[in-house]
Amino acid sequence: VLAISRLIWEAMQTRDIVMLKEFIHTEAMFVHMGATFKRDDELAEICCKALVYKKVDFKKQTVHNLDNIIIVHSQLTLTAVVSGSEVMNSFLVTEVYTNVD
Repeated sequence: VLAISRLIWEAMQTRDIVMLKEFIHTEAMFVHMGATFKRDDELAEICCKALVYKKVDFKKQTVHNLDNIIIVHSQLTLTAVVSGSEVMNSFLVTEVYTNVD
């Protein structure tokens, strides 16, 4: 699951919308400091470069297995361009995955 998480973050940086649509559920939510987006809204922000993920520096990742749900907590520093301004922020990100055979 950590490999999938890293692939998703890399796809955000490279704006690989096809891969992101393949791996991210249509009802997934992206919670930012000033807004919350559903998957397609987040991808639209990435596509039009209103949100550019430049660099993701993972400090720590932990995995929690709860039956068929897997939670990944990632402590990271994100360098991004938001509405034309470069910003760098530290975050604790929670990703939720389902374990399907």
